[in-house]
Amino acid sequence: MKRLLIVLLFIATSAAAQQKTILFDAAHKQTAGNADWTLDEDTCGTAQRFPTPDQAGITPATLETFWSGAHSAMGIDLVKKGFHVESLPIGARVSFGDSTNPQDLSHYNVFVMPEPNIALTPDEMTAIRNFVQNGGGLFMIADHAGADRNSDGIDAAGVFNALMGNPSVFGITYNDNKSDKVFGWFDDAPDGNFTADATSPIIHGAFGVPSPSKGLGLFGSSTMTISGAAKGHVWKTTSTHDSAIGVTYATSTFGSGRIAAIGDSSITEDATNGCGHKTFLGYNDPKYDNGLLVANGIAWLAGGGGSQPPQPQPQPSGTDTDISGWKVTQANSTLTFTIPAGTVIPANGYVIIARNATKSAFESFWGVTLGTNVVYLNSAGAFPQINGSESYTLKDKSGTVVDGPTIAEASGAKQDLQRKDPCTSAHTSSNWTIGATTSATPGSGGGSCAKGVIINEFSDAVTNFSMEFVELKNDH
Repeated sequence: MKRLLIVLLFIATSAAAQQKTILFDAAHKQTAGNADWTLDEDTCGTAQRFPTPDQAGITPATLETFWSGAHSAMGIDLVKKGFHVESLPIGARVSFGDSTNPQDLSHYNVFVMPEPNIALTPDEMTAIRNFVQNGGGLFMIADHAGADRNSDGIDAAGVFNALMGNPSVFGITYNDNKSDKVFGWFDDAPDGNFTADATSPIIHGAFGVPSPSKGLGLFGSSTMTISGAAKGHVWKTTSTHDSAIGVTYATSTFGSGRIAAIGDSSITEDATNGCGHKTFLGYNDPKYDNGLLVANGIAWLAGGGGSQPPQPQPQPSGTDTDISGWKVTQANSTLTFTIPAGTVIPANGYVIIARNATKSAFESFWGVTLGTNVVYLNSAGAFPQINGSESYTLKDKSGTVVDGPTIAEASGAKQDLQRKDPCTSAHTSSNWTIGATTSATPGSGGGSCAKGVIINEFSDAVTNFSMEFVELKNDH
């Protein structure tokens, strides 16, 4: 009778999950140092797309040693619960809406990122944000601050903070300060400081209710600070639950998609691996409810996009924005340009403020033909005036700062600066591509995260100062 009940439960949960597909990231140094955050590796250090033996052979009695990675317990448990799992191998691409990529995110319901240890490229960040915005589920698994396993200057918390931008578009920020033993690097086991919200999909989730006496087993964790759409579900034991700080398990929404985030990979690892790395009992540790809390999160993420994986929406979409009366200020040599009345920047379009040139002369000088989504403004010599060390700030007509200040042009000028990521601060040096003025791309370029109007590019002209410009982009 007991065996029959187990089989019936397996069938029921399988039907509930509707064979949704989960992609586990294994392409961003998930095996650096002692880490082995993979489902399975036929070659040590490299997870293949499909774990072997085939997951079709998994039954309720299958042990996690069926696969060899230190996330095999998590993967096999999710298969038992009715999901299909795959890995994104080293060398595979992160994209969304690229029909040439067999592992494009549009083929998956949930993207799990276990402790990435190399920075994401701007294209990867855009793809992941667009995947979520269009209905995908993203699970971010970080670790304690300073867990830089390959010594390249960035840890998982830093990777995720860069993905989310500043301010965070998801409303989640990891406390990535390794000297902070209160919020940035600590043990907390068991962590059963749960939310009082009876509707929490993590605490009162699809696969059951965890016990506060078990909670999470955190061994070298970081916390998160939340805002906006983000919600906390578990807090560090010494923190106040249902507050904005000290969060160890958070969720959020972005567009029509969902995000879950935890502060420690100890929750999702297991004690077996195929590479001789030092990993520990975590997901399936009977002393804690790690596996239950994680599986509840996966079920909630998978339920955010309907029965099918998210698909890119047709363009153009977005919102035209009236920027009449907005101001762009220049410092250190202080100048202010007021946007003329009736100026509307198109959705996904641009405004170019040129110093003193007709549109045709400007196009000829820079070797471009400005599209119909570009509004061209000739300041008649007033703005910008680039001689070196200038930075720019954008304010709306009420005087509220919308974007900036940017980083500054070199003291000797003679540079073109192009924004990489609208979601990351304009004052962050790594968020700009700095090149010779000949590399300027007025009327095109820039990342995307639906932030709104931002400062996208500014350039000296060297041989003809009248061609200097500042460019705004409507990232909507």
